[in-house]
Amino acid sequence: MSGGEPVGYIRWQFVSRAVLDSLGLSEIPDNSVDVDLLIGDPAFVRRGIGRCVLQLLTEALRARDDVSLLALSTSVHNHTARRAFEAAGFRVLRQYTPSGYGLCNLMVLELFTHGGSASEKRA
Repeated sequence: MSGGEPVGYIRWQFVSRAVLDSLGLSEIPDNSVDVDLLIGDPAFVRRGIGRCVLQLLTEALRARDDVSLLALSTSVHNHTARRAFEAAGFRVLRQYTPSGYGLCNLMVLELFTHGGSASEKRA
């Protein structure tokens, strides 16, 4: 929000193993979250809103013990989104081509590694 008005959209969801495998994303663990983020009005792009929203979401999900990784995708041509995602701590894992979207960067942020809770891994 900016001045009390919504400027975008964010959604997150757990993704099933079947969906991950159908996209060829076998390296993404089962307890991962897929994030969708859109800043609707171009006047609000490049103002740090996307980075801030992703950091707030990361903090909230880091407090849970059932999420190990956040993942999102952006077109390889969307350099603005990639910079915002990197500023929020995401890194490009690899490129892939989901049906209907063209070549995308698969970007991830690890909250904790397999085999322990988030609080154990942050200590």
